[in-house]
Amino acid sequence: MIKELKQPWSWVFVVSFLDFFGVSMILPVMSTHLRGLGISYVDIGLLSSMSGTTQLIFGPIIGSWSDIQGRHTVLLLTTIVCSAVYGLMGVVSSFYLYLILNCVLGAVQHTMMLCQAYIADIVPADKQSTVNGLTNAFMSFSFMIGPIIGGHVMEIDNGFQYLTAVVCIMLMFSATTIFLFGNEGKISKRNQTEKVGIYSKIFKIFKDLLFIDWKRYWVFFSLKFLFALSGMLFFQNMGIILIESFDLTPRYMGYTISFYGFVSLISNLNAGRIKNLAIFPKNNYESLTYMFCIIAVTFYWLYSVDNCILFLAGLVPLAASNALAEILMTEVLVGQTDAGSRGSMMGVSTSVGAIVQILAPFLSGLIASQGGVSSALKVSSIISATAGLITLRSSRQPHVKSQ
Repeated sequence: MIKELKQPWSWVFVVSFLDFFGVSMILPVMSTHLRGLGISYVDIGLLSSMSGTTQLIFGPIIGSWSDIQGRHTVLLLTTIVCSAVYGLMGVVSSFYLYLILNCVLGAVQHTMMLCQAYIADIVPADKQSTVNGLTNAFMSFSFMIGPIIGGHVMEIDNGFQYLTAVVCIMLMFSATTIFLFGNEGKISKRNQTEKVGIYSKIFKIFKDLLFIDWKRYWVFFSLKFLFALSGMLFFQNMGIILIESFDLTPRYMGYTISFYGFVSLISNLNAGRIKNLAIFPKNNYESLTYMFCIIAVTFYWLYSVDNCILFLAGLVPLAASNALAEILMTEVLVGQTDAGSRGSMMGVSTSVGAIVQILAPFLSGLIASQGGVSSALKVSSIISATAGLITLRSSRQPHVKSQ
């Protein structure tokens, strides 16, 4: 692991960590701050929905732009804009200004997607599992400590203003890191051969999205949707399940969620070693079949148990298999794309996740009203099993890169 931190691409770990660390400090306390400004729950929900909608629309556009303009340039510009938006969030108080800022943030904050595309461009194939695992590990660590720090800072006067100022400074440092240490590595073939004006580039962004062979990727995006949906249903109901089923206090609920994050962190740190084991399948779709089967069984285990210790035990295979499945999904997409279309497809993948963020709360509420909150675990198990059947079928078929 230490060796990977000394590689030319190690700056990606810093950028990923700072981005998610900032989000994890701001996001949990955002609703509390907005309520303090007198903004209603309905309007807060609208802010969240608009952010998800703009992320859905702009994910493929930002990805396609990075294919044409280069990952380094797009990542630098979007990070600077994010820094400015977070800084402004600490000083505005109008609902409409927050609505505009949320839309801008949803449109440009695609750091993880751009970093994954950059890693796929410059990191040797045999090291990508380790590098992606380290990136996800930094993300898991940020979500372990970010909410704790954010909660403590919010207890002091003008705490939200301090938080947004800190995040603004962190992202400016991140932009400086990108500017100083980032480099293009492998530049898109189109960017090497074509020197065109700004309007031609804008036209090319949308043209490239229209001419993508969507039939080639329906399996991957179906898996992405099912994987994200099963996880979202679980995480949205996990806190309520812990409190209602096991009478845990909010403090111990937080410890339980941190335990899940710790297992994810360890799994991501060892992803490369696990993939290199002789018993681990070399076919990514076959590996995903095993992961989805473990996830499906574990979700049903969590639904069935009535003991908190057994519930905690079930979180171990769930966190580990989820972490590995996330890395495998990235490798599947990288394996089916080339540098000229990778950003576009990763942008579409981000948009699929945004669709889940919009649909999951409604589906979660419907499930809870019909069968109780714990029923979400059973539905997640069924969804994961369906994904496993799709990967089982796909593991027997050849998959080639797009041209």
